[in-house]
Amino acid sequence: AATYAVGSGASLYGGYSWMGTATRGTDNAGNGDTWHGDNEQLYGGLKWQDASASGLGVDVSYGQQDFGVGKGMLLSKGASNGVQRGANQIGPRAAWANAALATVSVGDFKVQGFWLKPNDSSAAETGTTLDGINVEWNPPGTVRLGAIWIHVPDSEMGFSVRGKLV
Repeated sequence: AATYAVGSGASLYGGYSWMGTATRGTDNAGNGDTWHGDNEQLYGGLKWQDASASGLGVDVSYGQQDFGVGKGMLLSKGASNGVQRGANQIGPRAAWANAALATVSVGDFKVQGFWLKPNDSSAAETGTTLDGINVEWNPPGTVRLGAIWIHVPDSEMGFSVRGKLV
């Protein structure tokens, strides 16, 4: 990962990682000696932070990257692991295949818009995409409030979720 400051509180950033996973011997499903290597992260973005007391910040990014909301109860890992990826037990893959993220923050408030395409293994491919909005208030201390709306416009799972406020 790297960041390049372009001045006036703005910076360009990006990252790349590759992951190899393997199972030596026979796994719990009876499959033996499986190996898989692939890009895990490949993304770029632009971040701007106002130097004044307003605390206004903007962050936009796109690519194969991690994205989760809060502690990950509703939305976290964007990848399936599975037998054919040699990672049936530990589940190391987490990055979404494509993630377009836009975040605006002011003080303790943050609003995020997202479009996500999961990084499904070939055996688990569903054609699913997600989009939505996440709003958080995280003041100093232990209190934190948030709401998320998730829309599933495409999926071959035979169902559609039109949005849910949690």
